[in-house]
Amino acid sequence: MATKKDKKESTTKKVEKEARKAGSSSASKQPDKKSNKTTYAVIIIAILAVAAIIIYSVSFQSNASVPFSTFKQNFNNAQRVSITSTYNTEGQFINESQCFSSIIQIVSHTRLPSTIDFYLINQTSCTYSKTGLGNQVNPITTNASYCRGKAFNETGVFLNYSLGNYTYIEPQHMYIYGDSPYMKACPIAADFA
Repeated sequence: MATKKDKKESTTKKVEKEARKAGSSSASKQPDKKSNKTTYAVIIIAILAVAAIIIYSVSFQSNASVPFSTFKQNFNNAQRVSITSTYNTEGQFINESQCFSSIIQIVSHTRLPSTIDFYLINQTSCTYSKTGLGNQVNPITTNASYCRGKAFNETGVFLNYSLGNYTYIEPQHMYIYGDSPYMKACPIAADFA
């Protein structure tokens, strides 16, 4: 015959068994928090990977440029050309001035200075001459967007101060980005000779 103690142990075991069953079934019904975090992490990584691929492909396409010889031929054959220097600080202007002066000097040996337009652009304004760099230079100051528009309508060189050195060349435009040492040395100027 079962004693009270045996019945109590049997009841306790039944309760424990039922609790385990209930716990395992409720655990299967409730989502696992670790599983959700892993799913979110995988989704975020996938989104970042797709974004990285898109950014890389756009950057790769935009950094593809034509050979300098293509640009130089168009530059030499153009009726008018422009040299544009964009700067934000006095120090950038001083460094870029060594480069744009070298380019202007070399280009002036192969074409009439009056066919060279020079645009000096800071953050808000621009100084240029309507008659190019010929004998009668009459500087005019206007807004920066006006000069950018004029420069983009001509075959030209755009100098821009940058922490990194690189050049992007289109058939009608060459964009030079350089730091202080690059702008002081201006190695690209020799290529215009």
